[in-house]
Amino acid sequence: MKIPGGYDKNSTLPLGNGQVDVEYRILYGLSLWRWFPGYANFERLSLPAEAPSDEFRYLAEIGANITARLYARAKLDGILSMKNADCTASTTGNPQLDLSLTC
Repeated sequence: MKIPGGYDKNSTLPLGNGQVDVEYRILYGLSLWRWFPGYANFERLSLPAEAPSDEFRYLAEIGANITARLYARAKLDGILSMKNADCTASTTGNPQLDLSLTC
């Protein structure tokens, strides 16, 4: 959880946008030992927020032992914007929310 404090969001160079952001993470992992010495993980991260835009983050990972001393891993890590923000900056430098505009 990110909670603003200790600064003024309307100052010339604000430290943040003055909003509370909460992260929710869900991780699911499983062993692939039945087929080969490896594993798979799937993670979903949600950042429901105000401006500038809500985000849906995701992570998929698979790893395996190639030999006793060699390990390999492949990862897909991304962020999907909900596209609910204005593309312009305010006079304070922070983006403003305007649902009527598309980026």
